[in-house]
Amino acid sequence: INAEYMGVFAEGNMRYAFKMLDLSRPIGSRAHVAKVIKPELGVDQSQFWNDLEMHAISGSIADAFNAHNPPKRVSFLEPFLIIRGSQAPKHQRIVFVERFMHGQFQKYNNNDGYVSPDDRNTPQAYTHFSFEHTNGKMMVVDIQGVGDQYTDPQIHTQDGKQFGPGNWGPSGIAKFFATHVCNPVCQQLRLPLHRPILKDGGTVLRPASPSCMPNHRFRPPNWDAHM
Repeated sequence: INAEYMGVFAEGNMRYAFKMLDLSRPIGSRAHVAKVIKPELGVDQSQFWNDLEMHAISGSIADAFNAHNPPKRVSFLEPFLIIRGSQAPKHQRIVFVERFMHGQFQKYNNNDGYVSPDDRNTPQAYTHFSFEHTNGKMMVVDIQGVGDQYTDPQIHTQDGKQFGPGNWGPSGIAKFFATHVCNPVCQQLRLPLHRPILKDGGTVLRPASPSCMPNHRFRPPNWDAHM
């Protein structure tokens, strides 16, 4: 790939983000984001393979979510890796690349129970759906992006294995349900009931959509304290 790297323009807890132009692409589609793991964290660069897998799994779950005809469809970017030679600094020899997203970037939830102040329906319903769709084996969190095109997901698993240090296992799943309130999209998808509320504004239900189912198969620690 013929690429031109520019300075760091953003950073997360684990990565620095650089602006990158893919000069092999037509003008108008060259803007990309190149991410490298912060060297001070000592995280192995193999984490990027976990990241690719999480994007693929999250995208597959998004397809299943969209198949239920929600009011708003969701999608995930399709990233790729660049393997650089030994002339590059050690922590930059594997670079995670994705298309630059134009528009207002927003984080809707994270892997620790955070919910953005605007509490949009679709991102939270997608996370809830991911748990039910995988029969409680996985949950996609860290939902962030522009509109409902997302990137950089994290996956919690029921056994706490795979997907790097951001996978908090059952405790991460419990943290989501500790702050989640079922919304109209959860109801349309017939997800198990969790503190339902019909909120004013936001995404609205399609006509004659069914209610949430009455019980939830997952009971996190100290569940009663969160009711």
